[in-house]
Amino acid sequence: VMGMYNLFLFFSFRDISYLYYVLYVVAFSLVQLGFTGTGFELFWPNLPYLQVRYFPLFTGLTLIFVFPFAREFLQSRVHAPIMDRLLQAMVVLGAVFVVMPFLIDPHIASRIATIATPIPQVIGIITAAVVYRRGFRPARYFLLAFGLLALAIVVTLMRSLELLPVSFFTENGMQIGSISEVILLSFALGDRINTLKSERERILRGSLLQEQKLSMLRHELDAARRIQSSVLQKTIPRIEGLGVASRYMPMNHVGGDFFDCLQLGESEVCFIIADVSGHGVSARSEEHTSELQSHLNL
Repeated sequence: VMGMYNLFLFFSFRDISYLYYVLYVVAFSLVQLGFTGTGFELFWPNLPYLQVRYFPLFTGLTLIFVFPFAREFLQSRVHAPIMDRLLQAMVVLGAVFVVMPFLIDPHIASRIATIATPIPQVIGIITAAVVYRRGFRPARYFLLAFGLLALAIVVTLMRSLELLPVSFFTENGMQIGSISEVILLSFALGDRINTLKSERERILRGSLLQEQKLSMLRHELDAARRIQSSVLQKTIPRIEGLGVASRYMPMNHVGGDFFDCLQLGESEVCFIIADVSGHGVSARSEEHTSELQSHLNL
């Protein structure tokens, strides 16, 4: 059921994490079917060749799918690069598990896979803990899921070694831990969606606020440019025997430099040229001060 539900989510969101999760659920379900004997009884009764090899084969497939899911979900490449390389190594270990029962005695391959199985669990738990400590909130579900499955594996091994009495929980610990892990990882995916959605909304709000600030700044610059255009002299006085032309090109949207031409009398002309330090609106303010002072002096 969880596999079908998340397959639907994969087609809806196109998030590769959901596909990895679905494939992981299928592979892990095959491990459970082989472990309980239900698979041989109902699904592959005519394949004893498969039954003696199911554990390393399906466990390897589980590792091949669950650790790419872990890398995508935990974003380990960003939050924990060193642990990310270990997760990639676990995928290689899974590939070794898959081919091992076909290259060596399947019973020996099953023992090796059984002994090595806790290693991926420990790597997954440590990675989730590191990512959670670095602020990625959805990792808490992943950490709890892998922790419960690891506990179930320990309980099953201790019951097999007769270190724990036979009871409902010790007899079915593996199934309980597996179901709990599948459900918690599904919750983790939902929490990840909510977290990413909240982060996206926060970024959009920040972008909108930034755009509003930029719009206000553009409005102020346009106002300053209009003021500057109204202050700069548009017509040069006609002075007999003297040709005067002007052109003003500010470096930025608004400049601070200033010029003016005043005819004080029939034979007197005043040219004012101000090169104000700096550029932009602040320089323009200094220009107005300089211009006012010049006219007062005149």
